[in-house]
Amino acid sequence: MKIFILICLLNLKGMRYTQLAQNKPPLIIKIKSNYSSFTPSLKKVADYLFTHFEDFTHMTINEVARQSGVSESTLTRFSQKINMKNFQALKIQLAHELGGVEEEKELVYGEIRFQDNIDAIIQKIYLAQEEVSKSTLQQIDRNIIEKIASKAVEARNIIIFCSGKSTIAGLSFFGRLSRLNMNCKIFTDLPLMMITAAHSGPKDLVVVVSNSGTNPSLIMAAEKAKENKAVIATITSYESSPLAKLADYCVLTAACEESGFFGESTVSRVAQLLVTDILYATIVVKFGPAALQLLQKSAEVLQKMGQEK
Repeated sequence: MKIFILICLLNLKGMRYTQLAQNKPPLIIKIKSNYSSFTPSLKKVADYLFTHFEDFTHMTINEVARQSGVSESTLTRFSQKINMKNFQALKIQLAHELGGVEEEKELVYGEIRFQDNIDAIIQKIYLAQEEVSKSTLQQIDRNIIEKIASKAVEARNIIIFCSGKSTIAGLSFFGRLSRLNMNCKIFTDLPLMMITAAHSGPKDLVVVVSNSGTNPSLIMAAEKAKENKAVIATITSYESSPLAKLADYCVLTAACEESGFFGESTVSRVAQLLVTDILYATIVVKFGPAALQLLQKSAEVLQKMGQEK
């Protein structure tokens, strides 16, 4: 009897998948019709989607990237290629077409939903930060980190441009470099960025921090510094972004997209802080033993002020 029931269940499951295969979601049909215009990397995403479109709606951008063998930025480009705002919009549209989205299950922050309890929220935030760190480490170009660190040690000035949430990583990097008594400046206001960029030159290193790489103010300031032959290094998630293309050296972080009512979560800042920490540590190593004296002097003055435990 149990064997009979199992066979019936398997047959029902097979019939369901057959029906899905025969009645593919309109989005899948649209993707197939445009398949020939895709680049090889976009075709990888499409191929994965064709065979996993049901699982696709329950996966994070990091999971899909890993399973399909592409970067998160490629998934974003794929979504935009088929006229979706971003990867999250693609998932929601596909889920609607499969009949699997309910109003109360809308994402409100990252992968957090209204029905999640505190344990689920803690676990999801932790896993998201762990995943973005792992993904960032996998795509970091070690040679570029080494080259930026060398330029930083040799630079007349290290100029940091950042804006919005990326200011968290920019300020952290500035604070750490200051402990080494490096001639470092940070700007978040466009007029001051433009003035500083206008006075920059070949001996200066300009570090631009931007998750999207599309901030107009940062692009304008970076272009002005580029005109003056300053060395440009960017920390961004998108290799095809204007800031990435402007850069002499670009460090890519894992892409984190906007979703839900709260917009882009702070998970992307974890990736930026990871990169700036790696850069800082590499700079310290290049300084050699002299760095220890500088760091000790900085620590002592902070301890006297009662600002460092």
